[in-house]
Amino acid sequence: KKQNQNLAIQYFHKAINADVKLKNFANASITYSDLTSYYLSENQKDSSLYYAKKALATSMAMGSKDLAQGYEHLYQSYKLYGNTDSAYKYQGLALTAKDSIYKATVKSLADFQKLSFNAQVQVQEVEKEKAAIQTKIRTYVLLAAIGVLMLLAGIFYRNNRQKQKANLSRIRNPQWKL
Repeated sequence: KKQNQNLAIQYFHKAINADVKLKNFANASITYSDLTSYYLSENQKDSSLYYAKKALATSMAMGSKDLAQGYEHLYQSYKLYGNTDSAYKYQGLALTAKDSIYKATVKSLADFQKLSFNAQVQVQEVEKEKAAIQTKIRTYVLLAAIGVLMLLAGIFYRNNRQKQKANLSRIRNPQWKL
């Protein structure tokens, strides 16, 4: 970024040596890829082809499934060379690799959407169950209140009838005569 290519190349090589020494092949592959990009931008076909092959070989040795960048760099390097057969071959491999990555991404997004949808359906079902339980509780409270009111009405009716009988018997049998 600071336009000091010599220093950048030195740091790239130091990074590769450190990564290989530490057996950090994922970072080594990334550094090889970065070197390839640099040499491609400088139109240095020998170096770009060399590091593109190293990056792809390192990625394959790790068992990486994402080889699209490596194939793309090889395509561009062979294109610089003017070797159209090899360029065409690696362009096809790059497109195939990108397509498989795209399909895997689409599949994982679809799976995520299914999980999200299932979670939403579960939440809706739980909310429906809560609403049903609240409705049952309201119904039982209302029935209990009606039952209490009916009991009170029965008690008041019975007391009223007893008072009426007492008043009627008092009128018919007056205890005090004047």
